[in-house]
Amino acid sequence: MVNLVKTLVLAGALCATNTVAHDARDLSPHELAARHEQIYNAKRGLQVCKNKLRESGWAKRNVERRAEKASAIRAKRNLPATPWKRTKRDLDDILNTIHNDTEKFPDASLDTPSSVFFGEDPTQACILAAEAVVGPYYVDGELIRNDIIEDQAGIDLYIDIQVLDVETCEPVPGMYTDLWHANSTGVYGGVSASGNGNGAEENLNTTFARGLYPTDADGVVQYHTVFPGHYTGRAVHLHVMTHEGGEVLPNNTFVASQTSHVGQIYFDQTLLEVVEQTEPYLSNSQPLTLNAHDGLLALVAGASEADPVVHYIYLGEAITDGVLAWTTLAVNRTAAQEVVPAVHWTENGGVRNPDAGGGMPPPGGFPPGV
Repeated sequence: MVNLVKTLVLAGALCATNTVAHDARDLSPHELAARHEQIYNAKRGLQVCKNKLRESGWAKRNVERRAEKASAIRAKRNLPATPWKRTKRDLDDILNTIHNDTEKFPDASLDTPSSVFFGEDPTQACILAAEAVVGPYYVDGELIRNDIIEDQAGIDLYIDIQVLDVETCEPVPGMYTDLWHANSTGVYGGVSASGNGNGAEENLNTTFARGLYPTDADGVVQYHTVFPGHYTGRAVHLHVMTHEGGEVLPNNTFVASQTSHVGQIYFDQTLLEVVEQTEPYLSNSQPLTLNAHDGLLALVAGASEADPVVHYIYLGEAITDGVLAWTTLAVNRTAAQEVVPAVHWTENGGVRNPDAGGGMPPPGGFPPGV
């Protein structure tokens, strides 16, 4: 059995590690150095997985699954069957890497193999951190669902996430995976705080852009949501969390008994620039933070070649036709951490957690930048 745990030094941090303030500036020099070393060692460990995934056929199945998903979405939305456009991703190497696989191959035709567009190097997997502190807008007891767009306006985003066990290099089936993020105008549902852009108490009872779902037999979970918008102090990102155990309740919600990892996933700056030219993103008056100015992304990118930026394709000729993105997450399944949510989702709606401490902001809200 391939054992990568020793190389991970308990846990990696390739996906940007969540601190309470979500900012690398809040970490001490010692913490920064330790996490830098963890990321570097974890990257070396992932090299071992590359050949095993290829030999086992997982890589081929990933290509087939993503191609089938893209074709199915096109058919459902009556988009023309034109050649795929793939854009590869974007600090220096990551920022300069094109993750848009739509535009990466301008000479592609309908006969171009799917592997050209939908393949991925597993050594670039995003490793989720086990020792991280969850951010201020996490809600537990979420609805079990993978369509979380609700009635939110914006560009449709379909994301394919495969979860790998860093100890065995095998996909992890049946792992409940949380996904949450801001909407197209930079507002999180399920919380009430002025720093969130919507301080109304009623926002506690919203559930948009939040959900969790188990991975399938191939360790894959797919979500349909709205492309996230920007907000003060952070680059555009998605939050992701994995749970090793828990209970499914009668009201179709999930309560975790062991949370293993938390992290963040990013997008190319070039993709974000295109998105920001459309409504309602264009009308978002909050200051925009570039990837190059995001401290947590810089911490990840500066430590290794691993890449927390998704690969993606345009589903049609225009960005407004939607985006299909994909990434791989690597987790150490023996890790466990205590996660303190900002809000509990109950049968009566959202309820503030009085024990949240650094999690849920007071009614006046956190300062921006979290």
